[in-house]
Amino acid sequence: MVPDVLVAYSVLKNYLEGGKDEAGVIDAIKEGSIKGWISSETRYRLLAERGREAEKVLKYFQEIPLRADINRGLLSREDFSLGTLEVLSAGQFGLRAVVTREKSALTDVPCLTPDEFLGKLRSGEITRRERIPFMDLKAQLHTIYGELDSMFTDIITHNAFVAGDYVRKFEEEFAKYLGVKHVVTASSGTTALFMALLALGIGEGDEVITVPFTFVATLEAIVYTGATPVFVDIDPTTYNMDPAKLRKVITNRTRAIVPVHLYGQPADMNPILELAEKYDLKVIEDACQAHGALYRGKRAGAIGDAAAFSFYPGKNLGSWGEAGAVSTNNDQLAEKLRKLRDHGAEKKYFHLTRGLNLRTINFQGAVLSVKLKHLDSWNDRRREIAFLYNELLEDVKEVVTPYESTFVKHVYHLYVIRAERRDALRSFLSERGIDTGIHYPIPLHLQKAYEGLGYVRGDFPNAEEAALSVLSLPMFPELTDDEVERVAKTIKEFYS
Repeated sequence: MVPDVLVAYSVLKNYLEGGKDEAGVIDAIKEGSIKGWISSETRYRLLAERGREAEKVLKYFQEIPLRADINRGLLSREDFSLGTLEVLSAGQFGLRAVVTREKSALTDVPCLTPDEFLGKLRSGEITRRERIPFMDLKAQLHTIYGELDSMFTDIITHNAFVAGDYVRKFEEEFAKYLGVKHVVTASSGTTALFMALLALGIGEGDEVITVPFTFVATLEAIVYTGATPVFVDIDPTTYNMDPAKLRKVITNRTRAIVPVHLYGQPADMNPILELAEKYDLKVIEDACQAHGALYRGKRAGAIGDAAAFSFYPGKNLGSWGEAGAVSTNNDQLAEKLRKLRDHGAEKKYFHLTRGLNLRTINFQGAVLSVKLKHLDSWNDRRREIAFLYNELLEDVKEVVTPYESTFVKHVYHLYVIRAERRDALRSFLSERGIDTGIHYPIPLHLQKAYEGLGYVRGDFPNAEEAALSVLSLPMFPELTDDEVERVAKTIKEFYS
């Protein structure tokens, strides 16, 4: 991935006047070695001063929209200048450097002359992050902020904050993407799963089968319907529900199965669906980590009776806050879901059934609609990163890299290895500037909050073993190959 830098007015002005060092910076942007940004004010000034000549150059740059909080702060400064605005904008926008003729110490973003910048670009220094984050949401922001800025202005201007046109637009687009008839948005992934269970009639006296190795939200959604959760152990290679163990826990009280598509890999759905049909059970996919994943050619979320998605910011398709959705092909179920999330109302003040306020907001609809356009390309990059990790770690006998089933397309929401001396390895990586995560350190059946379910250590050995050995490595589309290689090299150093 190429670095994002802001090129200041002073540099562009010199370039248009024949500056040689400045020409090298512009050539690097034209060639794609760096991604160039300018402030809105720089664009306005250059177009006013140099017209069509400036336009030929500015087409290679993306624009950082002006931000009110920056402008307010600058207006009160005695040393206000365009250069000050530029470096503050670059800092707030998370850019790697400012190429400028006017040095400034207002932000941590390095201010470099064209000559200094080109030297660092040639040496590779400008692309290197000192610390490799587990996830970097700022890097993704750069590709979408311009389009979102105009949408947010529209929402604010029309006071259209709750639900609204952008939410409806996203529901339609995501349904089309998944290949289902309906998507009903919700306030989070947790409430989406809760809504799906309630709308399917799950409640007091019912049993719902799921796995103990997942985020606690899966369990919470079941518990708060009044139903009793029943666990089945995971397959140790995929970390998903083991269908071979499923039949043993089905009883005459079982009403539904909630398979989790963990880490971005769909569970093996066909044997689960066969058992569900045989025993007249509902299947609700927990697809909260599997946006865009495929199972035998079908999208995760288009396989069961319904599916729940989370759009928490760190997801493959993430909002800028909490949001979720339920997908389904069932017309009656979709109608129930729409009423349920909106106080049980068919229209305002006419409540046909009991409900809650589980709606999402229009801002999130705008964010998700824009991000959906990039989802497949972001997932493709995640897969490239995963394959590179696999290749680089192949000969490390103390590490087990992720297994991808032949009938799925894994989208690597998380890249999770199993590692000997996991905790020591994690500390070693952290000391060398590499952030990691553990998903999940305690299986749900051993969580204190749910000890009343009656499970004990040893009941689900595969889940318990995974909890002791899994380690999530840095994974996000903007991660560079060099950074992946640095992570792998550091892991090899630990084991050597």
